[in-house]
Amino acid sequence: MAPPPPPEIGQAMKKTSEKLYQSLQLLSRSHLDAQQGNITLQLLREVEDWDLFLSTATRKFGLPLIYRNCRRLSNGVVPEEVLQQMRQGIRIASMNMLAANSANILFHKKCIEPLAARHFYIKGPSLWARYYDKGVVRNCRDIDIVVEKKKFFEILNLAQENGYQIVGESTQKLISPNEQYLRAISRYQDVVTLFSPEGIIIEVHKRIDKSMGVFSSQKLYNDLDQVELGSRKINVLPTSKLAVYICYHSTQHLWSHLSWITDFDAIINDATFKRTEAQEYANKLGLGRLFTATISFFELMGRFDQSSGLPEGALAGSMYMKSIMSLAGDLENEHKMTREEWRRGIGERYAGSLKFAAQSSTSTFLLSLRPKIWQYEKQPLPDYLQWVYFPLLMAEYLRQFVRKRLLRKL
Repeated sequence: MAPPPPPEIGQAMKKTSEKLYQSLQLLSRSHLDAQQGNITLQLLREVEDWDLFLSTATRKFGLPLIYRNCRRLSNGVVPEEVLQQMRQGIRIASMNMLAANSANILFHKKCIEPLAARHFYIKGPSLWARYYDKGVVRNCRDIDIVVEKKKFFEILNLAQENGYQIVGESTQKLISPNEQYLRAISRYQDVVTLFSPEGIIIEVHKRIDKSMGVFSSQKLYNDLDQVELGSRKINVLPTSKLAVYICYHSTQHLWSHLSWITDFDAIINDATFKRTEAQEYANKLGLGRLFTATISFFELMGRFDQSSGLPEGALAGSMYMKSIMSLAGDLENEHKMTREEWRRGIGERYAGSLKFAAQSSTSTFLLSLRPKIWQYEKQPLPDYLQWVYFPLLMAEYLRQFVRKRLLRKL
């Protein structure tokens, strides 16, 4: 069985009903078997707070598929006024999806193709085009693309020339950096957020895994698939590798978005998904336990009392409870839970691998040594003098360490 939630979260769930969040998890799946469909219908009959149901479905980006499943399964259980409000939300999600799809095509045409840059897209319109059933909308807030490091500056420069604006990492405001500033951004940031002329956020990444170092972008470039998006062909990860990445990324964030449940469910039920191949890739990365537990987590939805009978059942139950707690809380609570989990060593526990622990620790340590963009913003220096940022950063770490030690003695 899943472990009990912390008292403050548990009290919140007692007031709002854990069953409501269970129903939302199940309704976020496009592939429900007969037993899960019956369980979902029973859970819907016990929903008391439809305002919370609707707000959670919207806030956690699961509204389109939840609406379709409610229409298909509920048989009058969901009030008509709730369905009407859901339809209004879907119109907005549909417009966002079309805008993101168009923005993805234009960005690729203007900023990737002219440079012949190695790349691959993750999530967003490319995932929707490959795995979602026809007529199902996916909430798309942004577009994520991983590009080769040596073309990073050129892509950002070309984007600026085409009217894309850069969002400052430290200020979170739109900025217009000159060439030297832009070179510093491309040197010291692993991900840069662009605001497209169409009003869509595009995140350009140097690496798919900027914190833990589990995935190697360089190796992934050697094994990519293609998908047609409009009139363009774009690179994407093979299905099995994408499944492992979605599993890894979503677990890092406690499966806090209903759209991630929809994504993973769509991928593992696609004809191109090969479970054995995905499991072997996960094992190779040191994520074998994590992937096995995620598959069990999806099998457990709606029948969590059976966790002891599944592979990694205890871990799958833990994933379920953390997902429920993140759905019940707000963004601040989600971030707090995530920080606490990683401090307790969630990475090593989920992976069950010393290799994973070593990789993640090494990656985190090396990232901490790299100069930061705020140093340039505070003291802009020409390229040939930016080597001084490293000793200045070490001095700042030393100052913080001494300050903490002194405060402990007071």
